[in-house]
Amino acid sequence: MSQDFHIGIKSHNTHHVSRCHAAVLVIRNPYDTLKAEFNRRISQMKTGNGQAAHTDTIDPEYFRSDKWRRYVRGTSKTWSNFYKGAITGLKNQGKGFHLLFHDLLKTQKVEEMRKLYDFLEEEASEDFKVDNVEERLNCIENQKLDKYKRKNQEFDFDLFLPDEIKAINELVEGYKEFFKNNSIEFPEETVHNWLK
Repeated sequence: MSQDFHIGIKSHNTHHVSRCHAAVLVIRNPYDTLKAEFNRRISQMKTGNGQAAHTDTIDPEYFRSDKWRRYVRGTSKTWSNFYKGAITGLKNQGKGFHLLFHDLLKTQKVEEMRKLYDFLEEEASEDFKVDNVEERLNCIENQKLDKYKRKNQEFDFDLFLPDEIKAINELVEGYKEFFKNNSIEFPEETVHNWLK
């Protein structure tokens, strides 16, 4: 393996697309994404602790604020543009990509990790070999990672207003069409279930 070889770079923007050989894109239900990322940002702002912000929960009153309303409007568009931009850029450059659906990682983690391994092995060829793959997949199957998750918050109000739901649902429908028009395999039932 060469000295400057990287197996991956985690990024929340598409500027690495031109520098990568291939990409793995983790895509999540936009409603869950908005809630989780807003929670993380507010928590980090309040505590200054970036690590804890991934598991902390914030006071539900933040989700009644104008800040939340602005966040939903702006970030839902960012969510939509990110994946379309990354996929279009990768396709235009003839680069491979693999979509990992967050929902399926929760319900079919071993199957999804096997698909990811196959993709990485194909894209990196001789640079990516892992011994004892089945043993590692078995380990993944038996892991309990709940301590790395944010506790589920119950709300006695709707987080999203009717016009926000309409706009986000349109983005989801746009993705279904985008995937179909670009012959990209996707779990139709999973994506359909994102709709509110």
